[in-house]
Amino acid sequence: MVFCPKRIRGYWWYCGSLLTVILALLVIPAVQTSSTGEVFVLAGLGTVIAAFFAWMCIDVKYILEKRGLKVQAGPIRAIIPYERITGVGPAKDTMGGFRIMLSPGGIQVYYDGGFFTDMKITPKDKAGFVRELKNRCPHIKVEAEKFHKG
Repeated sequence: MVFCPKRIRGYWWYCGSLLTVILALLVIPAVQTSSTGEVFVLAGLGTVIAAFFAWMCIDVKYILEKRGLKVQAGPIRAIIPYERITGVGPAKDTMGGFRIMLSPGGIQVYYDGGFFTDMKITPKDKAGFVRELKNRCPHIKVEAEKFHKG
């Protein structure tokens, strides 16, 4: 089952602005040099970096598969087997840890065995996500906060 992320208002303007800055920081110095080769190299590098960043902004999904929770953002993919998930609750600290969050007020999934011990995500349908996760891992602890839609 696939869950789409909830994005903050103005998310696309933020991403577009950041991509513009990345390209400008690479292209403007290249244009000021006299070498045409440098211009093409830096413009190409800027395009590759911007395309990579855009891929990460656009392709974000939270997928409950047969074997576990798969979180993907562009080329970044993480799978947490259901047996390793220990709990779920509201995301308290939005700055630290492994996070694929596109807005505040997300969900924190706790798990054992890994570099991080939790993952912060922001599915649009939080209640549906938690309900489906609980169906697939009945052993998890769900923190007291009510997960409402939106």
